[in-house]
Amino acid sequence: MSYQEIACLVLKTSVLPMDGTTNAYGTSNAMNTSFTWTNINLRTLLGDMFDKYDRYLLLLQSISTAVAGTIGTADDDKCCVINMSGLSFLNSTYSQKLQSNSGSVVVSPFTFVSSTFSIGIFQNLAVSSFIKQNDIVNISINYTKIKTDTAVATTTAFPHVNFIFNIVGLEEYRIKDFMNNRLLK
Repeated sequence: MSYQEIACLVLKTSVLPMDGTTNAYGTSNAMNTSFTWTNINLRTLLGDMFDKYDRYLLLLQSISTAVAGTIGTADDDKCCVINMSGLSFLNSTYSQKLQSNSGSVVVSPFTFVSSTFSIGIFQNLAVSSFIKQNDIVNISINYTKIKTDTAVATTTAFPHVNFIFNIVGLEEYRIKDFMNNRLLK
């Protein structure tokens, strides 16, 4: 039996200030819809995998929220796309409207529910592959409306969220298909 090395990345919005200022962990806007976690040490996060691999696969495990108040000015503000940037992604999200790559990747669509918590379990949803370029990175996540691909509108701050990802190293010539548990050559 063999085991796949896995690193776990947990990004918590609760460590960020919700007033547009910056603290030791990063920044968030006042409505808690756009975040940047700063000074993430990939060498520490990836451990032995940092020197063993040059390419990695980012896998979404779960998204969970605290209890939300009345959020969004319209229903389509609550059902949004979660976008990520900051890692050196090998592919990015293509915009048909702009006919270009966006420089970010779509993590997942997600629906926030007013007056309760939300949990999404994704179990190794492949977000994107990335390469290491720097030891230290800043990772940003923001929410956009599904219909218009613009920032969500709200007069009440969105709830705090935990984003949990697994990261696995990709061998140079053999990439494991995690959904079907087989090797592709």
